[in-house]
Amino acid sequence: MKRTILYFFSLIAFSLVTTVAGFSASDNNDNIVKKISPEISNLKVEPLSGCHGTVIKITLKIHDLQGLDNIRKELYQIREGIEPIVLKLYDDGTYGDTAANDNIFYAETIVPKTAAKGVHEFHLFVLDKDDNKSNTLTYKFTVSKLLEV
Repeated sequence: MKRTILYFFSLIAFSLVTTVAGFSASDNNDNIVKKISPEISNLKVEPLSGCHGTVIKITLKIHDLQGLDNIRKELYQIREGIEPIVLKLYDDGTYGDTAANDNIFYAETIVPKTAAKGVHEFHLFVLDKDDNKSNTLTYKFTVSKLLEV
């Protein structure tokens, strides 16, 4: 009887340890893979300043262990921490992308007429098809005075 009680309490203790550690009997490799977020790096923004109507060219490298087919082809920018902007991403050798399928993605945006003069901060990230968010990269763009002719 003592041995049965000891086994019972050992089983309960093991169940608690695995639950606290984040393991469950229903976990499988598919669930683990879905929790892996993409990574972005090598951000290049040109130019870093300009007036209204300036085209801003953005390139960045994207890495995802699940493959690039798992990446949503959208770049999410948050301006000043409040204004979301979604840009289309290209890695097919078109629309400013220099080489297809090289993990270097291209996007562009235009400084709108409504942009206030001064320095604006943008936070960038991507999502995969499982809604995993990448790390965030930041750049600053200075809107200069519109030159009148």
